Amino acid sequence: MPRFRRASVAALIGLVAALSLAIPAGAVEEAVSDIVIIRDGDVVSGDLLAGGNKLLIRGIIEGDLVATAFEVIEVEGTVAGDLIAVAPRIEIRGTVGGSVRALSMRTIIDGRVGGDVIVAGGTLRVTGVVTDDARASVVAAHNDGEIGGDLVLRAFRATVEGVVVGDLEGSVRSLTVGGEATIGGDVVVRGRADIADSAEIGGRARSPDASAVPLRARSYGVLGVLVALSIWLLAGPAVLWVAPAWLDRHRGRPVIGRWVGAGSVALVGAVAVIGGLGALTAASSGEGAVVLGVVTAVLALSAIVLIAIAALLGAVPAAMQIGGYLGSPSGPVSAHVRGVVAVTALAWVPVIGGWVVAAFLVVAMGATIVRRPASAGDTEA
Repeated sequence: MPRFRRASVAALIGLVAALSLAIPAGAVEEAVSDIVIIRDGDVVSGDLLAGGNKLLIRGIIEGDLVATAFEVIEVEGTVAGDLIAVAPRIEIRGTVGGSVRALSMRTIIDGRVGGDVIVAGGTLRVTGVVTDDARASVVAAHNDGEIGGDLVLRAFRATVEGVVVGDLEGSVRSLTVGGEATIGGDVVVRGRADIADSAEIGGRARSPDASAVPLRARSYGVLGVLVALSIWLLAGPAVLWVAPAWLDRHRGRPVIGRWVGAGSVALVGAVAVIGGLGALTAASSGEGAVVLGVVTAVLALSAIVLIAIAALLGAVPAAMQIGGYLGSPSGPVSAHVRGVVAVTALAWVPVIGGWVVAAFLVVAMGATIVRRPASAGDTEA
């Protein structure tokens, strides 16, 4: 397996290990090894936290199973509680009494799941029974089995040839409903749908449109955007009033180029440090991999928080500086309003909008980092 895949999974092993700290002492058993096997006839009386290259569950786990693996997780026995799993391949051929939460390139459910299923990753194939709802955000999904609730998909392509007791809904680039399929409710899928004439549809098949989104939900969305924009607009005068010295030292003479450079260096540096720790995690094994995985996960989360804070703080001086380039504003507040309006307008342009937002965040980070030296006339707010 490539090193970068091992590193990412190892970091997740550490993250899951960190989550186990919230479980009361004695309530969970831990198993970290190259191959973790719960043999046929073995019984784990409680929850199990497991990590390794391969996890083979042949016996019985009376509680929850939280598991990560570099290669595969196979459940051929019984997990009485929930299954939370991260691995390149996850195969459930036995019984999971509770719910399933899986992140995997390939997930196969050939046994029985007593709760609902949420899957993200590459592919999902259901040939067994899911008692409750199934939700998947995957590249490809295939249902040959039985889903006792709704099937909600976000997928590039999907095939349904089994039973869905509830509704089939979601966004799919290409959906095929075979002649042997049975859908108890409606088929509400955005995308191209090929439904065989012999398929049994209990409700009706339709494509969602704008009217499918409740007016209240759309109103809340518009209101949220307006509130966020208003807060950003008011942030300029607020900072100018509360901390004029700080704002002056983070506007001043530095140009956009220096801000871009500082923001890019900070971002690349954070990625390099976390990537280096990930490489060390991949090269380690056993408890060393778990410890390094925890450190990597904590640093990654901390970096995300710090980057977000820096971008938020720098959004005001960055918008003022951008607004200053647009004509001749009468003052810093006018420049801030112009900058906010310009960035917001460009962010809504298709294709380039995402790049505009990303570039502005880098500039805002740099505006927080770079500041001119204090002069004798500077006063702290």
